[in-house]
Formats: sequence, C-alpha cells, structure tokens
Amino acid sequence: MNFEEQLREAEEQYQERVSAIAEEVRRTLLIPVCDKYNMLFMAGNGTWFLELTDEEGEKFSVESLEAQDSEFCFYEDKAELIKRLREDRNVRKLIEALSLSVGDFDLGSVTNDYDGRR
Repeated sequence: MNFEEQLREAEEQYQERVSAIAEEVRRTLLIPVCDKYNMLFMAGNGTWFLELTDEEGEKFSVESLEAQDSEFCFYEDKAELIKRLREDRNVRKLIEALSLSVGDFDLGSVTNDYDGRR
C-alpha cells in the first residue's frame, strides 16, 4: 500500500470514528434534550444551532444560554425558561459536546439534524 492509499484509509477511519461519536451524542443527548424542550437542531457549512420554540410559538436560539444576564433584554419574558435550560445538566453536556473541536470545525457541525418540535 502506497502513502496515498495509507492516508486515504487513515482519513476514512477517522471520519467513520468522528461520525460514530457524533451519532452517539445525537442519540444520547441531542434527541432527548430536543424532545424535552421542543427544539430543532440543524447543522451544516461548519456551523450548528439549536432553536427552541416556547409554549407561545416564539422561537429563539439556545446558544444565547451563554450570554450574560445583562444581554437577555430581548428574552426578558423567557427568564424562567432560560434559567431551567441553564440548570439542566443534559443541556449543558449537549452544548459542551457539540462545541468540541474536530479539526477545523466542531462536533455539532458534523452531527445530523433533528427536529424535536411538536
């Protein structure tokens, strides 16, 4: 096997392993969290996002969980929901997992979409 073939095989194995890890995160964290909180997860072009639809049908990005409290003026009426999301251990674990670096991207960008909206 020449060097080119060796590298191609190594890259294929790497991609397969990354995909398997992304699928495990999707199955064990993403799907349960999206189902619990009525969320949509989408990824592509090196990025990803979680969109929450509240009881009134309003949508907002869950990445704003990381914003400082003073930056929540837009979501003032969502304070209780944002507090619940921030305190949910699985939401934190999910965001941490999706943010893990994979080469030039993060794991979220190579994770398959999921729609947990009802």
